[in-house]
Amino acid sequence: MIRVHSNTFVTIRVECLCFVFALVCFTFPVAVHSQTGPILALYNVPQGQYAFAKKLSLNTVVIWPERRQLDEAQAAGVRGIVNIAPLHFPDTAAWKKRVLELKSHPALYAWAIYDEPDLNRKPLSEVAAFYRLMKSLDPLHPVYQAVWNPLRYADYAPYCDILAVVPYVVTRKEPLTEMDLMRVHQSVLLAKNIVKTKPVFAVIQAFAGLPNWPRPPTPEELRAMVAMSLAAGSEGFAFYAYTSAEPWPTPTSTTRFQLAKDTPLMEAIRTVAEQIQK
Repeated sequence: MIRVHSNTFVTIRVECLCFVFALVCFTFPVAVHSQTGPILALYNVPQGQYAFAKKLSLNTVVIWPERRQLDEAQAAGVRGIVNIAPLHFPDTAAWKKRVLELKSHPALYAWAIYDEPDLNRKPLSEVAAFYRLMKSLDPLHPVYQAVWNPLRYADYAPYCDILAVVPYVVTRKEPLTEMDLMRVHQSVLLAKNIVKTKPVFAVIQAFAGLPNWPRPPTPEELRAMVAMSLAAGSEGFAFYAYTSAEPWPTPTSTTRFQLAKDTPLMEAIRTVAEQIQK
């Protein structure tokens, strides 16, 4: 184990209130598959832009199951959480073949079998079956599972090696409240209490997209969400996202939020990533 100490006061202003996080000691596992520090990932990074994650002091990208993407990630100095959802393959045989082809790649960090299976109504039996099959094919790499609904954490926890929680709380134009930030903290804390010894990651909202997320978080709000997650025991982070899947800023627009165009938010991610890795 390595211990990461932070004596830095992080003060944030939310609805004219100051929340101060100080003298917090965080513990990260050295090895979820030989990783030497906390995983700091970025979703939706297009091929050709993996160096962008490195620029933000992140060390992992969430990518698709293609050797050329893992090759590029390795060249950029980052690792890959590979989204290998069975629904993207014509049959189980093709899915198994791809797992066997990629499992020895040095840039592979973890597999993601499904994204938010609770929200996407994937039967628990199906998730369980593919988890067991994945572990039989590749027992060395962890299976990463992001779950949306806190009421379903306990259902999916047995069928992953890393449970990621998704507490998106920037759902209105008004600033975040103390209650919003407590939701982030409680999501991680609940997951930690359920999984016991397995790592819990926090997926941090870093995007906007209508109709549910009318604005991105401010830099102060992003730092606060990270601080609350760390205080609850989060052992890794995945920032969503390089670009959003939802139209923004209008419901009829085809424009997507681009993190690369939000310099203050980029700087906030880089700053917290560097602080976590100290």
